[in-house]
Amino acid sequence: MALSEVRNDVRLPVTAAQLGVWVAQRLAPESALYQCAVHFDSGPLDIEVLRRSVARAVAETEALRARFGDDGEVFQVISGTGTGTGTGALEPPVDLIDLSATPDPEAAARAWMDEDLGTTPDLEAGPLFRHALLVLSESRHFFYLRYHHIVLDGFGQTRYLDRVARVYSALLAGEEPGPMRARGLGALVEEESAYRESAHHGSDREFLLERLAGAEERQSLADGTAGTAPRALRLRTALP
Repeated sequence: MALSEVRNDVRLPVTAAQLGVWVAQRLAPESALYQCAVHFDSGPLDIEVLRRSVARAVAETEALRARFGDDGEVFQVISGTGTGTGTGALEPPVDLIDLSATPDPEAAARAWMDEDLGTTPDLEAGPLFRHALLVLSESRHFFYLRYHHIVLDGFGQTRYLDRVARVYSALLAGEEPGPMRARGLGALVEEESAYRESAHHGSDREFLLERLAGAEERQSLADGTAGTAPRALRLRTALP
């Protein structure tokens, strides 16, 4: 696998999965349903080292830097990073939200995250992600990442945050982080295109059509299809 490049703006086609999310978002432009978020409850942090770690990880992660357009064909543009000179040069911030003086810092932090998660995305302008460090006290922080599902899925989120953690640990120890070895989006788009033009795609399609032949129509207690929810619901429970 080749190293992801730090470069100026690059236009690429979208993948089939991205196209599906793009269409769904266009059908409900005010919906925040495809906004995703995760946060980590942590102790003391070196904020400047965290910011440097995020900047490096974003520079290495093309998917996060994507924004989307439509000129008769849906496409994505990978913005350059702060080290580039393109018009889309990006220096990702880590917003510092100090809630330590509020009566209930944890409740205030959760309310802040819920409100941010409901932000309406702009797929054309971007950026489609946000980092924040919510300060509950000197010894407790929430590190928060919000991203649109068109740029990351659960697996991608895990890999990205693992990279942030590895870079942070290395820099905190005064060491130089090793490079992140990952294919860029261009390679993934080419791989999907090659598959769709291959004999394997045709045989896979025929297999599924044969397997599903004669399947019953789906059953439903409703007469129609429910509309798109404006945002996801969150349920928190403690496991024994």
